[in-house]
Amino acid sequence: MATRIYCPLCTWEPGPDDQWVCAPGCLTMWNTFETHARCPGCAKQWRFTACHACRMMSPHEEWYHDEALDEADADVEREMEEPVGAPGGSTMWSRTGALLARSPATG
Repeated sequence: MATRIYCPLCTWEPGPDDQWVCAPGCLTMWNTFETHARCPGCAKQWRFTACHACRMMSPHEEWYHDEALDEADADVEREMEEPVGAPGGSTMWSRTGALLARSPATG
């Protein structure tokens, strides 16, 4: 499975030459994705990573995106948006059998 790395907030993708600074800390500069956010200078494990594009902090783990799982999630979201069920809608079910909505019948 391929894993893509990008900011979970703005989708900016860091390159191999992008660097972060261990601050506060030992001030080592390194690519945080080469070490899974562990500073090679002092071994501090960073929980949050700053995006160079949007300047926002987000949990480091949220930067890793499994393309197969992301596509499966998108399929489920699309499926949930499709109206499936009886017209006039008393009950709406997804293709997987999950209850999507229930409304009183109108007469």
